[in-house]
Amino acid sequence: MRSARPIAIALALASARLAMGDAGFVELTWNAPDSCPDRAYVLAEVARLLGDVHAADDARVRADAMIVRAGATLRLTLATRVEQAAPWERKLESPNCKALADSAALIIALAVNPSRAGAAPPAVSAPSASVAAAASSASAPPPASAAPAASTSASPPVASAVAPAATAVVDSDPGPPPPAREPRRSLQVTLGVAPAIDIGTAPVALFGPQLTAGVARGLMCAELAAMWAPDHTRAVDAPAGARATFTSFAVAPRAGIRFGQSLTIALLLGLDVAAIAARGDDVTVPESSRVTRVSGAATGAFAWALGGAWFLRADATLLVPTTRPRYFIERVDLEPAEVHRTPWVTARLSVGLELRL
Repeated sequence: MRSARPIAIALALASARLAMGDAGFVELTWNAPDSCPDRAYVLAEVARLLGDVHAADDARVRADAMIVRAGATLRLTLATRVEQAAPWERKLESPNCKALADSAALIIALAVNPSRAGAAPPAVSAPSASVAAAASSASAPPPASAAPAASTSASPPVASAVAPAATAVVDSDPGPPPPAREPRRSLQVTLGVAPAIDIGTAPVALFGPQLTAGVARGLMCAELAAMWAPDHTRAVDAPAGARATFTSFAVAPRAGIRFGQSLTIALLLGLDVAAIAARGDDVTVPESSRVTRVSGAATGAFAWALGGAWFLRADATLLVPTTRPRYFIERVDLEPAEVHRTPWVTARLSVGLELRL
């Protein structure tokens, strides 16, 4: 008896090591009546089918299994998910709960590694005469004339193997296969440069370069635009020969949604903060002033693909100032002459290039 105990302990350790050999590759949720084999049995059978050595092409599998009574038989519903792929669901029926557990283990093992599971030796207990090809139904959908067959929405390729006793269930309307999961959209960076024109800020249209930098993911996008308009001068009626010169620098953070690929349409809302400098030239009392104007901004952007990562982009922005600055030129012994007052709505237009990274 002393020599038998070490042998029994060694066999128990080997069995535990075999059962856990592929446990790291299988995450199993098992719900079954008390009379059925438990979760540990299924994992041990998966390990037996796969062997005790991991292979480089082993896949990680999540499996959710439930066995319920359906009249005189038992029904197994097994959903498996390989890595990040869409789940596959199968339904099997059998009066023998152990046969359903063995079928579940075989399907899971085939999902982990078809070649290893297909090469595994059969279980010691011989399958009964009512064996159904559960593994074959897992590998490919049966022809329309075949019956019965396992119901499955999609299934990975597997090697042929002998399945334990189980009867496949035929769904009356299995429905179309689930759509493939769309790849996760990555963050896209956009850079743009364009000549722009500002209408309404000054009594003369302001021209200058505009730079934009933004990010986009899916439908959402956000960007920061900056425009600099150097000195623009306009002659004024009074006093004779006087001139008014305006300079502007504006920064506009905005965000919104965009649609399309080769032709992109974007709608953005945000703020526009402009620092405007004005001075009077050739006047008796030269003077200058600076004002900061904050406006609400709504932008419509259109971009056409030119090739590669380059796009031709056109922007149209409407600005609603929160204040309406007024500009005057002082005159000796006369009332100040108004040069310009900001209107209720101004506009900014641009056409340029955009690079998407």
